[in-house]
Amino acid sequence: MPSKCYFLKIFLIQVALTLVNNGYSQLVWTQQNSTTTTQFIDNVDIVNANVGFVLMYPDKVLSTTNGGSTWTPTTIPGSSLNGLCFIDTQTGWMIDYVNANIYKTTNGGGAWQLVYSNPFFTSYAYNIHFVDADHGWATRSDYFLHTTDGGVSWDSIPTPGGTSFQFVDQQRGFILYGNDLNRSSDGGAIWNSSVIWTGPENINGFYALDTANLWAVGENGLIRKSTDGGNTWSTNSIGNYNELKDIHFFDANNGIAVGVGGLVITTADGGINWIVNTSGVTTDLYQLDMISAGEAWVTGASGTIISSVADTDIIIENYDGNSSVCAGSSVIVELSVKNLGSSPITSGSFSLVGTGGSSINYNWSGLVSPGSAELINIGTLIINQSESFTVTFTGDANTANNSFNFPINVIGDPITFSGPHLVCETDSVTIYGSGGLYYTWTDFTTNGYDSSVTFTPTATAYYPVSVEDSYGCLTYDSIKVELDFTCGDTLINDSLVINNANIAMTPNGDNKNDFLFLDGIENTKNTVVIYNRWGDVIIQFENYNNSDVIWGGENKLGGIVPVGTYYFKVEVEGEQDQAGWVQILR
Repeated sequence: MPSKCYFLKIFLIQVALTLVNNGYSQLVWTQQNSTTTTQFIDNVDIVNANVGFVLMYPDKVLSTTNGGSTWTPTTIPGSSLNGLCFIDTQTGWMIDYVNANIYKTTNGGGAWQLVYSNPFFTSYAYNIHFVDADHGWATRSDYFLHTTDGGVSWDSIPTPGGTSFQFVDQQRGFILYGNDLNRSSDGGAIWNSSVIWTGPENINGFYALDTANLWAVGENGLIRKSTDGGNTWSTNSIGNYNELKDIHFFDANNGIAVGVGGLVITTADGGINWIVNTSGVTTDLYQLDMISAGEAWVTGASGTIISSVADTDIIIENYDGNSSVCAGSSVIVELSVKNLGSSPITSGSFSLVGTGGSSINYNWSGLVSPGSAELINIGTLIINQSESFTVTFTGDANTANNSFNFPINVIGDPITFSGPHLVCETDSVTIYGSGGLYYTWTDFTTNGYDSSVTFTPTATAYYPVSVEDSYGCLTYDSIKVELDFTCGDTLINDSLVINNANIAMTPNGDNKNDFLFLDGIENTKNTVVIYNRWGDVIIQFENYNNSDVIWGGENKLGGIVPVGTYYFKVEVEGEQDQAGWVQILR
């Protein structure tokens, strides 16, 4: 097996996301257009979901930047390319089997520079591999080439033989020689051998997830595994499949093996159990690379390139939080999601939008195994009004059923308060609320059921009050009481006194308290202004007369105002301005 480039990206992914999954099965495989149906394709290296590289025999490297939808060839004339390795989307190396030349690119394969050539070579060159931007190795049949400066210079190291090799860091590496696996812990200077298999089947390839966990595959469907760095080996499978050519694991559980006749098998338990996938091809498959538990590319004979996506299908089954809350409540949005696919899903994003403008965007990572359901907390909302919400999941293979709708309604009794109040210095005043069950007046001692308090103010102040209603919801407010220091002043003309004859209005058309009645205002030239509790002008009247110029609880646009306390100011020509309040009930 020509070796893949097992470099730092593999280990970064493993640190970020290690899966424990007992339900992983089929992947969905798609054949890509490699532009040839005759040439052998080998040495696949995936950098991410969009960028990847493969070698087409004898002298072409194919690159893609759109996940394999299209491939761009670059030819190295006179070469016989055999090894390929990229450490990111721009920087990579490849090696010439016959001429032992090493080439490097720093622009994603757009151009290749010759960085090593030995006209006196005595053996063929097989593979190349880097663990980071500086440290790399290339194999020949009689020795290693080793660089610590990204390929600017190369040193020779004797090798025990073999063509397929892999380093997991700058010091520890493995090389396959027949059915033996040679191991080094000093960068390749010294090698120790272990026997993978003593049977008649030949070992074709191996993969080292780390220094402990290794797998090897070969003829007659042979799969061997070691958990102690190759000291001892156990058989996972033999005689169950066609000849296997290559194996790769994303983590300790999820792996793929490929072989002759289009064979693709997958495991989710470290190789104990394997499931045959429908690859869609019958050509022999030789090499693969993985970037996640469900994303892989495989290459083979007759121009074959196939790629997989995980068979994931997330549906949002339910919103598991409160659907009826008090205004101002903090609500945790916890969703019950289920994976209807046959592959695990490990990441995605949730987008929630409410009809009132509330929103949440949450990037999720975790695990939802096939057939299982999980509760996922996507964030917290502050609910001030009733809203309907739509939440959408992005990140699975089936996008047809990714949205879910649910409401959150604001409950509570209508609570109103009196005020503001204008009183003389020595007068008492009654402030009150209505609509609640329990009242807490911060500045007064009451029994909790008192909806009003009466007292003589000594200064202009705001008096806080909290009200609990029949739903258990709390409403907080403060009532302003202002001292009028002009009480008792002599007016030039104070003969007219306007009284509010009805402090409560019920504008329901029954001809009882349907409008604001101002006693004594008839036959005067006046202006009456109605305010809400925040001092905003609701409506204004000229020559209010308790007859055809009246206020029946509407605003200046003709709309009906809500229940509550409203205030009026009366200006009568030649008289002192007067004010009062009225409460609308419906």
